[in-house]
Amino acid sequence: MRPLIFLFMASIAFASGPKYDHSDTYIEREFENAYFDIGRVLKGTLGPLTISTMTAQGLTVSSITVLSEQSGLALGKYKQVVSTTSTTAFSTTATTFQNTNLVGTITPSSASSKIKITITAGCSNPTASQNLYLSVKRGATDLGAASSKGFNVTYNGAAGGILATCALTYLDSPNTTSATTYTATIRADVTSGSIVFGYDSSLQVMIMEEVQS
Repeated sequence: MRPLIFLFMASIAFASGPKYDHSDTYIEREFENAYFDIGRVLKGTLGPLTISTMTAQGLTVSSITVLSEQSGLALGKYKQVVSTTSTTAFSTTATTFQNTNLVGTITPSSASSKIKITITAGCSNPTASQNLYLSVKRGATDLGAASSKGFNVTYNGAAGGILATCALTYLDSPNTTSATTYTATIRADVTSGSIVFGYDSSLQVMIMEEVQS
């Protein structure tokens, strides 16, 4: 069955009169009819459907709109999700982006799909007034190339070292159906101390989600 996305827009107002209960057969019947019509929309045999205002026993429900996939509304869908992890720490003093040990591969099902990349790891920045920058590569292409600072920065403003969560989320357009590899990368802005990605061999996570455009 093809995935379906529904859009419900409803407003409910309660009057000062008695509240609805299951003894009210009129409103039960109205909601039952609406329920079956919604089911027909979702199966693609009816619709887009708008249910007009229904009022009984002080309960008013108005403007419920259900849009099926067949309505032509452009809706993004998750086609697949791939995750990868590493517990191998990576350290560097380099001021250019270096590949860490967190690497993942996904094969898009369509060239028009986008890939949502989420990266999370524990990081160590030992030197005062030093920055740790986090980015990601697709193959050999640095996706943070528009900025030499990548997608995330962890600044050490303390006299001693700091521990922090390094994280990024990026929506990529690889334009391919071939296996596509993503690698988390880090760099420092000065060479006075080693920054660490995956501090103390803590778990690093990369999630790659294919989204249909």
